Amino acid sequence: MQWYPLLEAPCDAVIPTLTRSFGLTFEPVEHLAITGSFETGRIDDATTGQFRRTAATFGVGYSREDFRLGSSVELRRETSPAGLDQTVWLLRNDLSYSIDPDWRLVGRVNLARADNSSSSVLAAEFTEAVAGFAYRPVDNEKLNALLRFSYFEDLGPVGQITGGGQTQSPKQVSHIGVIDFSYDASRKLTLGGKYGYRTGKVSLGRESDDFVSSTAHLAVIRADYNVVEKWDVLLEGRALWVTAADDMRLGALGAVYRHVNNNVKVGVGYSLSDFSDDLTDQSYSSHGPFLNILGKF
Repeated sequence: MQWYPLLEAPCDAVIPTLTRSFGLTFEPVEHLAITGSFETGRIDDATTGQFRRTAATFGVGYSREDFRLGSSVELRRETSPAGLDQTVWLLRNDLSYSIDPDWRLVGRVNLARADNSSSSVLAAEFTEAVAGFAYRPVDNEKLNALLRFSYFEDLGPVGQITGGGQTQSPKQVSHIGVIDFSYDASRKLTLGGKYGYRTGKVSLGRESDDFVSSTAHLAVIRADYNVVEKWDVLLEGRALWVTAADDMRLGALGAVYRHVNNNVKVGVGYSLSDFSDDLTDQSYSSHGPFLNILGKF
């Protein structure tokens, strides 16, 4: 069974904050859940400084054995002494549908938009749409694969944090296709590979509105070895080729993971690559230690 990242961050990643939050869940009928939450507090951001956030979220989820659908909308009001006030709307949608015992359809749509009526506001402008097919044959548990297509639009200014956790990564509009697979060569050894292709446009800088065409190819090979019952060692090699710049980058990483339970494992490692295996991350800042949480479903 293939593992998927739940969280990946540098070991020194810290977001200073002081907030209070309240939430509730209501299940009026079987399989249906309605959620709501409220949050208020102070955020200390390295780029925009200190500001106060008040946020409310409303969500609906429906779940059966072969079908899951979740949708939520969040409204944020952020104010700061520097006058960088804004109202932000966030929309999240997730879909999972079992086509047959071997194939599952997965989808995701995330949007972020901010009221940019003032030129001083660091307005969010983010769109992510993903559709994919997961292959896990019931008569061959050794092989797992995921085919994924994405549309990614990240056009916010410097204050917007990217998917890779950066604020200086260039703006982009990208179309991405990825195939990822793993094969259990033995009871202890799992071999895997990944190929990704990205095409679109990227800005010359986070504060620039000048864009150039950007096409890239990503290749990854990896080996995951179960040393003892709850401990795994991961070794991975990577190559990234950016076509327009004729720039070939090679890298590698290693990590040690401990299984928390049958569905989650936590690891720490070190990356010798300055690029991520996530083609939406164009910050080239992945070198160094990291913490990673993986899950399987």
